[in-house]
Amino acid sequence: MNIICGPNGIGKTTILECVAHIFSAGQTNILKRNARTDISTIEATVNTGIQDVIAKLSLKEFLPNREDHLNGLLGDSNKLISLKINRTFDYKALDSVGRDPGREPHIIYSEARSGIKLTDVKSWFVNRYLYSPHGTLSNAQQVNFNLAKSSFSALDGAFAFSRVDPSTNEILVTSPTGEIYYEYLSSGFKSCLSIIFG
Repeated sequence: MNIICGPNGIGKTTILECVAHIFSAGQTNILKRNARTDISTIEATVNTGIQDVIAKLSLKEFLPNREDHLNGLLGDSNKLISLKINRTFDYKALDSVGRDPGREPHIIYSEARSGIKLTDVKSWFVNRYLYSPHGTLSNAQQVNFNLAKSSFSALDGAFAFSRVDPSTNEILVTSPTGEIYYEYLSSGFKSCLSIIFG
């Protein structure tokens, strides 16, 4: 048994995704290249029971809506059991920003158990970001938005809210590896932020 432990953002989930992707083929937008490089490479030595096989995948894409092509060890994929965690956040494009949705009590109760949807978090945050400079937010909305912005640094001082890309409505975060998309934060980091924003 191997135990992988460490603070948020260290790459625990990324290691597990790399292992899973080594046994996969086709398109993926889950793994992305490092912000500091043009190409990121995953290399693994897999013992098939007969011999050691070297597997190598290259990742060139960085944009959330772009996919990389994989050509992994398909013939050995039956040797892997990959159990995903429920808190995985799939990328969702935010085509437009709408008003805050009304929430009936039963929806609020349900979200308390299952969590706030990533698109709701993004829409809420981008909405506040766009309206904040114009003085149209109420005092409570402005205070909540300022708290939300500071939450990125509260979890880890090496991270900070950077900006919202006006052409894509994507939230960008300053990180130790450079400016990254909100979706590229670790699973634990996004889970904590969703709780705070919720």
